[in-house]
Amino acid sequence: MKTLARMKGKVPQVAEEDKAKPDDNEQDLAEALAKAIDDSIEKGLSGKFKKIGGFHPSNTNDCARYLVYLFRGTFVPSDVSARLQRIFDNGHATHSRLYGYLENMGILIADEVPINTVLKYEDYEIPIEGTTDGLINWQGEKIIELKSISDAGFAQRRLFKKPKADHYKQIQIYMMASDIDSGFVIYENKNTQQILVFEVTKDEEFMNKLLKKYGKIYKAFKEGKLPKRYKSPSSEHCRYCNLKDYCWADEDAGVSI
Repeated sequence: MKTLARMKGKVPQVAEEDKAKPDDNEQDLAEALAKAIDDSIEKGLSGKFKKIGGFHPSNTNDCARYLVYLFRGTFVPSDVSARLQRIFDNGHATHSRLYGYLENMGILIADEVPINTVLKYEDYEIPIEGTTDGLINWQGEKIIELKSISDAGFAQRRLFKKPKADHYKQIQIYMMASDIDSGFVIYENKNTQQILVFEVTKDEEFMNKLLKKYGKIYKAFKEGKLPKRYKSPSSEHCRYCNLKDYCWADEDAGVSI
Protein backbone atom coordinates (compact mmCIF):
# COMPACT_ATOMS: atom_id res chain seq x y z
CA MET A 1 0.00 0.00 0.00
CA LYS A 2 1.47 3.33 -1.03
CA THR A 3 1.71 5.95 1.67
CA LEU A 4 0.99 9.62 1.12
CA ALA A 5 4.65 10.32 1.75
CA ARG A 6 5.72 7.95 -1.08
CA MET A 7 3.14 9.32 -3.45
CA LYS A 8 3.98 12.92 -2.72
CA GLY A 9 7.03 12.93 -4.96
CA LYS A 10 5.05 11.57 -7.92
CA VAL A 11 2.45 14.37 -7.91
CA PRO A 12 2.99 16.65 -10.92
CA GLN A 13 4.35 20.03 -9.90
CA VAL A 14 2.01 22.99 -10.51
CA ALA A 15 3.17 26.57 -10.81
CA GLU A 16 2.23 28.74 -7.81
CA GLU A 17 0.19 31.17 -9.90
CA ASP A 18 -1.88 28.25 -11.24
CA LYS A 19 -2.46 26.87 -7.73
CA ALA A 20 -3.91 30.14 -6.52
CA LYS A 21 -6.23 30.63 -9.46
CA PRO A 22 -9.22 28.26 -9.82
CA ASP A 23 -10.41 27.44 -13.30
CA ASP A 24 -13.67 28.88 -14.62
CA ASN A 25 -15.72 25.83 -13.64
CA GLU A 26 -14.45 25.94 -10.05
CA GLN A 27 -15.15 29.67 -9.86
CA ASP A 28 -18.68 29.22 -11.24
CA LEU A 29 -19.34 26.44 -8.71
CA ALA A 30 -18.08 28.58 -5.80
CA GLU A 31 -20.17 31.59 -6.88
CA ALA A 32 -23.22 29.37 -7.28
CA LEU A 33 -22.82 28.09 -3.72
CA ALA A 34 -22.46 31.63 -2.33
CA LYS A 35 -25.61 32.69 -4.19
CA ALA A 36 -27.49 29.60 -3.00
CA ILE A 37 -26.65 30.46 0.63
CA ASP A 38 -27.95 34.02 0.14
CA ASP A 39 -31.09 32.78 -1.65
CA SER A 40 -31.82 30.31 1.16
CA ILE A 41 -31.62 33.08 3.77
CA GLU A 42 -33.69 35.54 1.74
CA LYS A 43 -36.59 33.08 1.32
CA GLY A 44 -37.74 33.96 4.81
CA LEU A 45 -37.25 37.71 4.39
CA SER A 46 -40.15 38.62 2.12
CA GLY A 47 -41.93 40.88 4.61
CA LYS A 48 -44.99 40.36 6.80
CA PHE A 49 -48.15 41.93 8.17
CA LYS A 50 -47.30 43.89 11.30
CA LYS A 51 -49.61 45.35 13.94
CA ILE A 52 -48.18 46.69 17.19
CA GLY A 53 -49.95 47.19 20.49
CA GLY A 54 -47.36 49.51 21.98
CA PHE A 55 -44.19 51.47 21.30
CA HIS A 56 -41.15 49.22 20.91
CA PRO A 57 -37.97 50.63 22.51
CA SER A 58 -35.82 48.86 19.89
CA ASN A 59 -37.64 50.53 16.98
CA THR A 60 -35.26 53.03 15.37
CA ASN A 61 -37.90 54.68 13.15
CA ASP A 62 -39.62 57.39 15.20
CA CYS A 63 -41.66 58.84 12.30
CA ALA A 64 -45.14 59.58 13.69
CA ARG A 65 -46.89 58.53 10.47
CA TYR A 66 -44.92 55.27 10.28
CA LEU A 67 -45.84 54.39 13.88
CA VAL A 68 -49.55 55.09 13.32
CA TYR A 69 -49.47 52.77 10.29
CA LEU A 70 -48.02 50.06 12.54
CA PHE A 71 -50.64 50.64 15.24
CA ARG A 72 -53.35 50.29 12.56
CA GLY A 73 -51.65 47.23 11.07
CA THR A 74 -50.08 47.00 7.62
CA PHE A 75 -47.91 44.78 5.45
CA VAL A 76 -44.27 45.76 5.95
CA PRO A 77 -41.88 44.78 3.13
CA SER A 78 -38.55 43.41 4.29
CA ASP A 79 -35.55 45.72 3.98
CA VAL A 80 -33.19 43.03 5.28
CA SER A 81 -30.65 41.48 2.92
CA ALA A 82 -29.03 38.08 3.43
CA ARG A 83 -25.85 39.81 4.59
CA LEU A 84 -27.73 41.96 7.09
CA GLN A 85 -29.56 38.89 8.41
CA ARG A 86 -26.19 37.21 9.01
CA ILE A 87 -25.11 40.31 10.95
CA PHE A 88 -28.26 40.01 13.10
CA ASP A 89 -27.62 36.30 13.63
CA ASN A 90 -24.06 37.05 14.68
CA GLY A 91 -25.43 39.56 17.19
CA HIS A 92 -27.74 36.88 18.66
CA ALA A 93 -24.76 34.54 19.04
CA THR A 94 -22.84 37.32 20.81
CA HIS A 95 -25.76 37.75 23.23
CA SER A 96 -25.71 34.06 24.10
CA ARG A 97 -21.98 34.15 24.80
CA LEU A 98 -22.20 37.29 26.95
CA TYR A 99 -25.09 35.79 28.92
CA GLY A 100 -22.80 32.85 29.66
CA TYR A 101 -20.08 35.14 31.02
CA LEU A 102 -22.55 37.00 33.26
CA GLU A 103 -24.07 33.74 34.48
CA ASN A 104 -20.63 32.35 35.32
CA MET A 105 -20.00 35.51 37.37
CA GLY A 106 -23.18 34.77 39.31
CA ILE A 107 -24.73 38.18 38.53
CA LEU A 108 -27.26 37.34 35.79
CA ILE A 109 -30.77 37.57 37.22
CA ALA A 110 -32.62 36.99 33.94
CA ASP A 111 -32.07 37.29 30.20
CA GLU A 112 -34.55 38.63 27.62
CA VAL A 113 -37.09 40.06 30.06
CA PRO A 114 -40.47 40.91 28.43
CA ILE A 115 -41.78 44.43 29.06
CA ASN A 116 -45.50 45.15 28.63
CA THR A 117 -46.79 48.20 30.47
CA VAL A 118 -48.46 51.60 30.18
CA LEU A 119 -46.51 54.75 31.03
CA LYS A 120 -48.43 57.87 32.00
CA TYR A 121 -47.37 61.40 31.14
CA GLU A 122 -49.70 64.38 31.67
CA ASP A 123 -53.00 63.31 30.06
CA TYR A 124 -51.38 60.63 27.92
CA GLU A 125 -51.31 56.88 28.48
CA ILE A 126 -48.55 55.31 26.42
CA PRO A 127 -48.35 51.53 25.88
CA ILE A 128 -44.83 50.09 25.83
CA GLU A 129 -43.95 46.57 24.73
CA GLY A 130 -40.64 44.90 24.04
CA THR A 131 -37.90 42.77 25.53
CA THR A 132 -34.91 44.09 27.42
CA ASP A 133 -31.71 42.08 27.04
CA GLY A 134 -31.62 41.27 30.72
CA LEU A 135 -31.24 42.07 34.39
CA ILE A 136 -28.06 41.74 36.45
CA ASN A 137 -27.23 42.22 40.12
CA TRP A 138 -24.31 44.64 40.11
CA GLN A 139 -24.64 46.74 43.26
CA GLY A 140 -28.38 46.38 42.87
CA GLU A 141 -30.67 45.43 40.00
CA LYS A 142 -29.58 46.89 36.66
CA ILE A 143 -31.00 46.73 33.15
CA ILE A 144 -28.50 45.57 30.51
CA GLU A 145 -28.48 46.10 26.76
CA LEU A 146 -25.97 44.05 24.76
CA LYS A 147 -24.65 45.35 21.43
CA SER A 148 -22.26 43.88 18.86
CA ILE A 149 -20.70 46.63 16.73
CA SER A 150 -18.03 47.08 14.07
CA ASP A 151 -14.49 48.20 14.79
CA ALA A 152 -15.29 51.69 13.45
CA GLY A 153 -18.46 51.92 15.57
CA PHE A 154 -16.54 50.76 18.63
CA ALA A 155 -13.91 53.45 18.06
CA GLN A 156 -16.66 56.08 17.84
CA ARG A 157 -18.17 54.99 21.15
CA ARG A 158 -14.74 55.27 22.74
CA LEU A 159 -14.24 58.71 21.23
CA PHE A 160 -17.65 60.10 22.27
CA LYS A 161 -17.66 58.23 25.61
CA LYS A 162 -21.38 57.48 25.48
CA PRO A 163 -23.83 55.02 23.88
CA LYS A 164 -25.39 55.60 20.47
CA ALA A 165 -28.52 57.77 20.62
CA ASP A 166 -30.83 54.84 19.70
CA HIS A 167 -29.30 52.65 22.39
CA TYR A 168 -29.57 55.44 24.97
CA LYS A 169 -33.27 55.88 24.13
CA GLN A 170 -33.84 52.13 24.30
CA ILE A 171 -32.38 51.63 27.77
CA GLN A 172 -34.08 54.80 29.08
CA ILE A 173 -37.49 53.42 28.08
CA TYR A 174 -36.74 50.03 29.62
CA MET A 175 -35.57 51.63 32.88
CA MET A 176 -38.70 53.79 33.07
CA ALA A 177 -40.96 50.83 32.24
CA SER A 178 -39.20 48.61 34.82
CA ASP A 179 -38.92 51.29 37.54
CA ILE A 180 -35.15 50.70 37.69
CA ASP A 181 -32.89 53.74 38.08
CA SER A 182 -29.78 52.65 36.17
CA GLY A 183 -28.35 50.15 33.75
CA PHE A 184 -25.50 49.34 31.40
CA VAL A 185 -25.05 49.33 27.64
CA ILE A 186 -22.41 46.70 26.91
CA TYR A 187 -20.66 46.85 23.53
CA GLU A 188 -18.53 44.10 22.04
CA ASN A 189 -16.25 44.87 19.11
CA LYS A 190 -17.16 42.19 16.56
CA ASN A 191 -13.65 42.41 15.04
CA THR A 192 -11.55 42.18 18.21
CA GLN A 193 -14.05 41.08 20.91
CA GLN A 194 -13.03 44.01 23.11
CA ILE A 195 -15.67 45.08 25.64
CA LEU A 196 -16.82 48.64 26.35
CA VAL A 197 -19.43 49.36 29.05
CA PHE A 198 -21.38 52.56 29.71
CA GLU A 199 -23.44 53.09 32.83
CA VAL A 200 -26.69 54.95 32.13
CA THR A 201 -28.89 56.53 34.79
CA LYS A 202 -32.54 57.45 34.43
CA ASP A 203 -32.93 60.74 32.55
CA GLU A 204 -36.31 62.26 33.50
CA GLU A 205 -35.99 65.27 31.17
CA PHE A 206 -35.19 63.06 28.17
CA MET A 207 -38.05 60.69 28.95
CA ASN A 208 -40.60 63.49 29.45
CA LYS A 209 -39.86 64.82 25.96
CA LEU A 210 -40.05 61.34 24.45
CA LEU A 211 -43.27 60.41 26.25
CA LYS A 212 -44.89 63.67 25.19
CA LYS A 213 -44.05 62.83 21.56
CA TYR A 214 -45.28 59.25 21.93
CA GLY A 215 -48.42 60.48 23.67
CA LYS A 216 -49.33 62.73 20.73
CA ILE A 217 -48.71 59.90 18.25
CA TYR A 218 -50.84 57.43 20.20
CA LYS A 219 -53.62 59.98 20.65
CA ALA A 220 -53.65 60.57 16.86
CA PHE A 221 -53.99 56.81 16.30
CA LYS A 222 -56.84 56.50 18.83
CA GLU A 223 -58.67 59.41 17.19
CA GLY A 224 -58.27 57.91 13.70
CA LYS A 225 -55.88 60.64 12.54
CA LEU A 226 -52.84 60.11 10.35
CA PRO A 227 -49.84 62.43 10.92
CA LYS A 228 -48.42 64.42 8.05
CA ARG A 229 -45.66 63.08 5.83
CA TYR A 230 -42.23 64.65 5.53
CA LYS A 231 -41.70 67.06 2.62
CA SER A 232 -40.38 64.60 0.04
CA PRO A 233 -39.98 60.83 -0.48
CA SER A 234 -36.29 61.52 -1.10
CA SER A 235 -35.88 63.26 2.26
CA GLU A 236 -33.51 61.82 4.82
CA HIS A 237 -36.42 60.47 6.89
CA CYS A 238 -38.20 58.78 3.99
CA ARG A 239 -35.44 57.58 1.69
CA TYR A 240 -34.77 54.23 3.36
CA CYS A 241 -38.15 53.66 5.02
CA ASN A 242 -39.67 50.28 4.07
CA LEU A 243 -43.15 51.88 4.05
CA LYS A 244 -42.13 54.76 1.77
CA ASP A 245 -44.06 53.56 -1.31
CA TYR A 246 -47.17 52.71 0.70
CA CYS A 247 -47.05 56.02 2.57
CA TRP A 248 -46.61 58.26 -0.49
CA ALA A 249 -49.33 56.40 -2.40
CA ASP A 250 -51.78 57.08 0.45
CA GLU A 251 -54.22 59.85 -0.54
CA ASP A 252 -54.54 60.91 3.10
CA ALA A 253 -52.01 63.77 3.39
CA GLY A 254 -52.38 63.72 7.16
CA VAL A 255 -52.61 66.35 9.87
CA SER A 256 -50.19 68.12 12.18
CA ILE A 257 -50.04 66.64 15.67
